[in-house]
Amino acid sequence: MSQDSSDAQWRNFRGNLPVLTIVMAAFLIVANGLRYGCSLKGRGASLVWLILSLIYLCYLHGACVGFILVIAGINYAIVKLFARYKYCTGIIWSFNLAMLTLNRVYEGYSFSLFGQQLAFLDNYRGTFRWHICFNFVVLRMISFGCDYCWTLSSSHFDHKKHMQKCEVCYSGKTCYFALQEKGLSVDKYTFLTYLCYLTYAPLYIAGPVVSYNAFAAQLDVPQKNYSVGQICCYGLRWILNFLLIEVMTHFFHYNAFVVRYFCLYITIILYYDYHDTHSEI
Repeated sequence: MSQDSSDAQWRNFRGNLPVLTIVMAAFLIVANGLRYGCSLKGRGASLVWLILSLIYLCYLHGACVGFILVIAGINYAIVKLFARYKYCTGIIWSFNLAMLTLNRVYEGYSFSLFGQQLAFLDNYRGTFRWHICFNFVVLRMISFGCDYCWTLSSSHFDHKKHMQKCEVCYSGKTCYFALQEKGLSVDKYTFLTYLCYLTYAPLYIAGPVVSYNAFAAQLDVPQKNYSVGQICCYGLRWILNFLLIEVMTHFFHYNAFVVRYFCLYITIILYYDYHDTHSEI
């Protein structure tokens, strides 16, 4: 039975899955090998992960990585400039929503828009549309900005009170909620860690989105809440979800029906519009 491949995003992801799997495996082996072998923490771990992630992004998006870095740089500058102002979070949200809109309107931009000298870069746009993945990057940019603003305005998180209610924290570990809510020192909000957070390869395409505070905190102290067995169960669940989508796209062609009937609807409208126009003439 034929498969419904009308969804461009799923088709692209499915076609690149073997390569993505190899890249992810290599990333985890190299990153963790260097981290534990060289005892990398904080800035060192950020630098290694950033280099590996940028190599991965260059494969995915080619020259379009430049768009991501430029927008990320502007967002970082906005956060640092307006963090102490009352309406900082509103400015951050407005900028990021505006970028999402522009990305969609211009379909990821063409390099020729910025000059014919750059037009040749349109031939090197990678294998995956960057503005589709950028939705998750936007959420991370907002998280970084909000966490930084809230850190400067003083954190109201009562860790001792939280420990009394949280079994994980009470046992001596640190739960995700505590990592997320507990503010970091100001020197942890660096551009290097910020870029590492935005482009972190294992979470780049499909998430989940981790808050900046939680991500940066685990650069120094890796999580110990989930055992290897629990992580393997999570991986098995991912595989089962993938197989379920494969079955659904073979037997239920929802997206193909939508695309076909939408095109039919547009054709009918154009036909009647053309007919009415010529009838009046």
